[in-house]
Amino acid sequence: MVERPQKPKRREEYVQALENRLSRIESLVQASGILDEGVGAVVPERRQPQSEDPFSLPPISIDSAHAGFSVDIHSVMADAELPGPMGPNRPGKMNSEFWRHCIRKANRRPDWINDIIEGVVSRGLGLADDPLQAPYSWSRYTQLPPMEDLLALVGDYFEMCNVVVPLYHQDTFIFQLYENLSSGSKPSAGWWASLNTVLALAHICRSRSTFFPQELEKKAWQYMKGALAIQAEQPSLDFDVTSVQALVGMALFFQITSFNSQMPSMMLATAIRIAQGIGLHMNSEDPNISAVEKEQRRRVFWIAYIFDRELSLRTGRPPVQDDDNMCLDLPQDNPPDKVGYLGDTHIFKAKCTLARIQGRVYKQLYADQAWKLSREDIFAAIGNLNQELEDWRLALPEELRPGHALPDLPQPYDSHLLVTHFCYWYCLGLINRRHAICTRITGGRPHEAVPKSISPVPFSSNVTDVARNIVELLRVHPPTARGTRWYTLYYCAAALVSLFGTIIANPGETATVPADLDRIRIVLRFLALICDDDNRDARALFDVCLRLEQMAVAVIEKAHQGESGATPEAERREQREELDRQVRKGLQWEGTNRFFSPLDI
Repeated sequence: MVERPQKPKRREEYVQALENRLSRIESLVQASGILDEGVGAVVPERRQPQSEDPFSLPPISIDSAHAGFSVDIHSVMADAELPGPMGPNRPGKMNSEFWRHCIRKANRRPDWINDIIEGVVSRGLGLADDPLQAPYSWSRYTQLPPMEDLLALVGDYFEMCNVVVPLYHQDTFIFQLYENLSSGSKPSAGWWASLNTVLALAHICRSRSTFFPQELEKKAWQYMKGALAIQAEQPSLDFDVTSVQALVGMALFFQITSFNSQMPSMMLATAIRIAQGIGLHMNSEDPNISAVEKEQRRRVFWIAYIFDRELSLRTGRPPVQDDDNMCLDLPQDNPPDKVGYLGDTHIFKAKCTLARIQGRVYKQLYADQAWKLSREDIFAAIGNLNQELEDWRLALPEELRPGHALPDLPQPYDSHLLVTHFCYWYCLGLINRRHAICTRITGGRPHEAVPKSISPVPFSSNVTDVARNIVELLRVHPPTARGTRWYTLYYCAAALVSLFGTIIANPGETATVPADLDRIRIVLRFLALICDDDNRDARALFDVCLRLEQMAVAVIEKAHQGESGATPEAERREQREELDRQVRKGLQWEGTNRFFSPLDI
């Protein structure tokens, strides 16, 4: 027997059923004594003269079963203090207030029933309030300086920061600054966060030219706290390019003012997700976007990309942006504003290329899948990446290449080029570290496992030599570049760890051990300068590095005592193993970590 499908109820029947059910509920509630005594009284209908307004509505009347709940729309609007009936172009917030007032005016049910009906109507009509769209006055987080000082700070930012990290287009930013501060409109959250970030970075840039940088840094943190307060209330800000710029600028601020990598990592992750949402990671074909805006969109994304790759290598965490999910041209050569250039060299574009190599180093050598590759594939990847990095170095002018003495450059180009050299040497060290791991695991480099087209890694490019080159960069570090101290602190600590490992492995090597111990002490003096700022993270790192130096000295002394006393080889080996166990116990370091960093100690 086949059942015949039932015909769906007509709309009128469905509405009638709902009305009957609501009437029964009202009868039960009234019988329970919850309702007031006068709830069933009929409200006399108020007559209004007919209006010529095209949006005027007749009085809303319910059927006879609900005659007690009739309402005049004009009286409701008058009581709600609304200017007139809501037309199709009225703001959603006014519509929301209007309908809520109608619900409560048109009946005299208890508040708990009104709340239920109000929620249903709001969800059905899309009138629910969005807390992120509230008309906040973001200026309450910022005490702006006088206009003259404000313009001077913005000018310093573009001259000393934006010229090497082109996060903003100067003409566009200045135009928005005058537009937002002169008009009575309320600027967006993203723009206010950007303004706070620009002022904070401007104070950091000014700190290089004063003998009392602490006062300027305090002012910088005040503006950054304003930006953080805005971002805390509206995490993604306005989901536009200005929001991405603000978040990337905040990430830059934290990288040059603290050693903690958590805050810049979170800021960058949010910025890149917003950038992906608005299409910054793809080439724009929109004819409505000007060439200047397209170029600025590219610059903003590449800056976020550079920071993302640097943080990925420093922390051993995967980057946020995947190279397989982006299609974006490199920044334009010879732009009209010449931003990102160091002389005739497009240093900003060179940093973008280096960031792409850094991403491949992590993906091909240190990602989880990379540890599952065969040794033939690993050695091939090491050779290819080493060659890519060398080609990048040779593409730079000779006076700007890593391995050469840094030229005498004005600020901020001196510190910017110094940071680029730090990134290069650290990236090269990671490539050679992976080679050393494979060599140690396989018991020597198997020549038959390496393709003939790949040349061996040069002897001068081993991990220890890279660490020595990093320490040598500290000798030319500008003493007033406080921001560069924090940015390069990790690389210096990593170099110290590598030198410590070399001394532990060969404590009796009289040709290199004393010089390497001196390099360790150079890093310690550099860390001591930063610890004067009473930073908890820096002090913790300094304590670890100081312990490493003390252990290295103890190992060297024991090695000399063993040689003078003609200790048998077996006893010497046992002493070395015991010392190695003490070192691991003192550092509380688990050797199973594939991506060793000073932060793991």
